Amino acid sequence: MNTKLLNTFSVVLLIATMVILYRIGNLTSSNIDVVTHPTSSVEEQVRNLYDGYTDIVARQIESRIDSIFNELAILRSINQTYIDNSVEMESVTDAFKSNPVTTDKLSFNGKWYQNTPDEQNVVMVHRHLLEDNGQIKADVQRDLDNTIILDLILESFHKNGVEKQLTYVQGGLNKSFTRMYPWVDLGTLFYEVYPAFVDTSIWDAFNPGLVEAFEKRMQEEKEVQDNPNKLARVLLPVQDGVTGEVIMTFTSPVFDPERKQFRGTVAFDVNMTDITKLIEELDVSESGFPFLAQSSGNVFAVNTHGSEILGLDYELDSLEVTGEGVGFNRLERMLTESKYDSVRNLTFPSGYDSEYALIDIEGTSYVVILRKLKPFQVWVPNDWFKEESWTLGLVIPAMEVTYDELLKRNVVSSYNDNRYLIMIAVLAIGQFLIFLYKGKNSNSKEI
Repeated sequence: MNTKLLNTFSVVLLIATMVILYRIGNLTSSNIDVVTHPTSSVEEQVRNLYDGYTDIVARQIESRIDSIFNELAILRSINQTYIDNSVEMESVTDAFKSNPVTTDKLSFNGKWYQNTPDEQNVVMVHRHLLEDNGQIKADVQRDLDNTIILDLILESFHKNGVEKQLTYVQGGLNKSFTRMYPWVDLGTLFYEVYPAFVDTSIWDAFNPGLVEAFEKRMQEEKEVQDNPNKLARVLLPVQDGVTGEVIMTFTSPVFDPERKQFRGTVAFDVNMTDITKLIEELDVSESGFPFLAQSSGNVFAVNTHGSEILGLDYELDSLEVTGEGVGFNRLERMLTESKYDSVRNLTFPSGYDSEYALIDIEGTSYVVILRKLKPFQVWVPNDWFKEESWTLGLVIPAMEVTYDELLKRNVVSSYNDNRYLIMIAVLAIGQFLIFLYKGKNSNSKEI
């Protein structure tokens, strides 16, 4: 090998070794600084670790709610378009009524009309929608017939997109029939769970004032006239009296062609299991946990461990269907009813940036991260439409946050230290081999 080239290579190796030694010195100094000068506060460490994490979870929940509203808007548009053109579509409606696949085979049992189980959608007409002779009122029958096309559509909405418990349409004020997928013995279920409302319109019974509010907004609000989907609303999480599951109901109204008279709603009953499971099973830290709360402070999603730490009553989720009166439970598990002052005094963010609090629970410090989610519209009976925003909370023991941060940095530093030591060893071996080679050539020349 050329001696000059060999010497040059040796110098390069020496310089590289010196650079690596300098980097190791900086790393060591940095590690010492992490240990002796840790992050200035627990809050700052939480921001570094959990801001992105909180954002991802919040977006998952918001995306699911948005998906439900998007599907509901499509179903509402289909139903509204048919109503708007019902006169022109009369021959099509008559064809559906006479077709064995779509005809409603209704029979009266003394309390309600209902179709037979061999049909894919259940159709139920309450007793108060009948004439004295027991026949369905003509205007009710007309509106019911104009939903018959949905026999071909409800199943597709139910089986695709967001998982739904029930997919259905209901008639207007004093026309509150139901067409629903899948077929269930709806009449029997309804009258077992809601006996107080045997002969009452479902709108008067469950949502007094809602129909009038729908019509008022449609007639007076330009943005609603331009986009009727702005009337879509949500019923907050409840335990359903028919199934016992925790559900949310999403509804959107339809109107007559002149947009003056309410003609009913399209609706989804959506099981909240996937959202509650996301919260209950989310791994925040070794013993940290998330929760999801309504604006009222009602925590409707939290695991058993988290409920105990927050001093809440967890048993509310296990309430059974009573079989009496109104068959649903509002699952109230309020932060303001916690055993601990620090939890009762938590305040939710007014804006959409994450907020942080350091609280004490039985002598242990916890960092609480609170993130307000995107709002949606609810209806308050005998009041008006309001915006509802859930709050996502993360609760982490302060000591776990500090330890995790230092551990993460030390692991990275240890990896970097080992990597550089290996490089030094390789370079040193390279220099040693060059030295031997040069010595051997020198001896050969002397001989």
